Amino acid sequence: MSKTNIYELGYLLDLKLGEDATEKEASRIEETITKNGGLITERTLPKKRRLSYRIKHNGYAFFGVVLFSVADSSSAKKIERELELDKNVIRHIMLQYIENKSPSAAAQKATAKMKFDAIEETPKKQEPIEEPVKPTTPAAPAPQMDLDELDQKLEEILSDK
Repeated sequence: MSKTNIYELGYLLDLKLGEDATEKEASRIEETITKNGGLITERTLPKKRRLSYRIKHNGYAFFGVVLFSVADSSSAKKIERELELDKNVIRHIMLQYIENKSPSAAAQKATAKMKFDAIEETPKKQEPIEEPVKPTTPAAPAPQMDLDELDQKLEEILSDK
């Protein structure tokens, strides 16, 4: 009895395809998987997404996901090779699920407790306390002069020159 491998395929399609052509391209990718002996278990139709960085001069792309299983890894390599040759797929990633061999519940609790104890023991940095800013008192207003005094001062200043 052969063991089946489970894979998850994430792909980005060029935005220039448009909605209708994107669905056709997604079904073509699924046909590639089934043609190479894969069994599709779950899929997400491509949706327009903003990319966090530009890929091949594209700021947006259609993102889709397919979960499938194949009997041997050579079939998965064939699928990936066909995706690399497809010009409408601007980027893809295929991940294989590995059987999870989790530790016992007691071991998980002990590990969690050790992590928690380590967090409590780490000394905390004490930041210096900043002294509050004292409000400044506004400067005393200049004494008011009447117009005659102001004219007299101006004449004194101008006559000195």
